[in-house]
This record gives sequence, C-alpha cells and structure tokens, in this order.
Amino acid sequence: MENRLEVLRRKLDQIVTDNEFGQICMYASHMYGVSKFCALLAAKRDLNAKLAAACGMLHDIGYMAGGNSDNHAKEGRNGQKPS
Repeated sequence: MENRLEVLRRKLDQIVTDNEFGQICMYASHMYGVSKFCALLAAKRDLNAKLAAACGMLHDIGYMAGGNSDNHAKEGRNGQKPS
C-alpha cells in the first residue's frame, strides 16, 4: 500500500508546477515549510503528525491552483476551481 502522504505530495506538486518558476519556488517552500511545522507541532503534542502534515500542505491549495488571495481559503475549503 502506498503512503497517502506521498500521493498527496505528488498531486500537489502537479498543481504547483502549473505556475511560473518564481511562483513554484515560493509555493513549494511555503507549502512544505508549513507542512513540516504542522507535523512537528502535532508530534510534540502527541497528535497525528501525518494528518497535520497533510493539512499544512493543503492550507493554501485554492491560492496555488490559480485563485487569488482574497478568496483562496474559501475555494480551498470547498474544493472549488478558482474563478
């Protein structure tokens, strides 16, 4: 069985790489930095570190998929395509 966190990473990498190079660097460093921080914080509190890492990666998905900063949280939460 494949690690679900790795599957998520690959899918998010596909979304992120649909952008310009400068944005790819910014998105990837932010997404994975937040993911690591969430995992560390969860582990310190004896919570599910893999789930926290996934949440960290997904927290800005609406913005990374082409939304704008005004509505990215709502679009990401609802799984909508950016308008």
